[in-house]
Amino acid sequence: MIITKEQARAITFDDSEEFNVLECAEWISQGKYEHCTNVFEDKGKYYTFYIMRSGSYHTDWYYDWETQDTFKCDEVKKVEVVTTKWIKV
Repeated sequence: MIITKEQARAITFDDSEEFNVLECAEWISQGKYEHCTNVFEDKGKYYTFYIMRSGSYHTDWYYDWETQDTFKCDEVKKVEVVTTKWIKV
């Protein structure tokens, strides 16, 4: 699925009237750059897309949609992952 930069912006800020936004992930910082992955639903199918921004809290953020017109979304499904950990007793 391909979405427009306007749709990407709306999903990223959980302001979409067109799609059911399920997860707006926390931004993961890598210094000057940050990225996140968002999950949304459209017509019973689930999709995710990756977005980057650069800048800082002290200046403006510059998002991928300033240089990209469209974003490729991958269809996904939710799975349960069980992990085993060692903990102190």
